[in-house]
Amino acid sequence: LKHETRTQIADAAERLFGQYGFREVTVDAVAREAGVSRQTVFNHFPAKEDLVFDRAGEFEAQVFAVIRDRAAEVGVVDAFRAGHRAFWSRLRLLPDPLPDPSPRGGFFHLVAASPALQAYARELNSRTAGRMAAAIAESAGASLDDLRPRVVADALLAVYAATFDAIQRHVVAGEHPQRVLDGVLDQADTSLDLLRDGISAYP
Repeated sequence: LKHETRTQIADAAERLFGQYGFREVTVDAVAREAGVSRQTVFNHFPAKEDLVFDRAGEFEAQVFAVIRDRAAEVGVVDAFRAGHRAFWSRLRLLPDPLPDPSPRGGFFHLVAASPALQAYARELNSRTAGRMAAAIAESAGASLDDLRPRVVADALLAVYAATFDAIQRHVVAGEHPQRVLDGVLDQADTSLDLLRDGISAYP
């Protein structure tokens, strides 16, 4: 029931944001559209921005799990690569062409048009990097004063952020993400190779 309510709220928010834009829609309006109370919305989505980034927790959980549960012989970069590819590959399930019942478009259009959502995306990345850094530090037996786990986590999340930006740019320009996904992920892998092999090798 909890999952159904969350999905119901997220779907209502998607309809309203798609029609009116993120800034113009209030949490109260989402609650009315979903047929729930304002408090119920906040029980599932602590911030209005979470109504847009309702799947952000999936990425954090996925990359945290692959780093925490990786085999001893698998490095952090390659573990992250596997989680990163698995997460973005879900875009292959989107219908072609994308359904676009409103002139404002979908998720990527909303984020591209909203400085508040762009700032929240950076906040989410920072939060995820902190959790990843803790997992890396634990696996390395690093001390609290060791900066390297956070530096590595920030570098890995920069690849995710660059991938997001690239896919968003193509989608806003009118391309389907399936048509650009392989090329963007190949570039992400090249960037991860750079991190794995050491950035002193570049340029």
